[in-house]
Amino acid sequence: LISQPITVHGNDDKVLIKEANFATAVAGFAQLLKGGQHIDQWSYQDALTMAQANKGEDLYGYRTELVQLIRKAMMAQAL
Repeated sequence: LISQPITVHGNDDKVLIKEANFATAVAGFAQLLKGGQHIDQWSYQDALTMAQANKGEDLYGYRTELVQLIRKAMMAQAL
């Protein structure tokens, strides 16, 4: 495990926090797809909520596509 604090200077702090939170949603979703052994109580709903709240600018639609994939995984899990 390597950890490094993220330091922010100036007005970029909100953008950087949103980017880090979106990346967390992506990583959490990936862990869920792999069986969720390392994420404790994290759920698809948590990943969806975090991704939607931190989607930010989405010029090519990739972030929206991730949100749709999480929703599809939630529906598949319910079956």
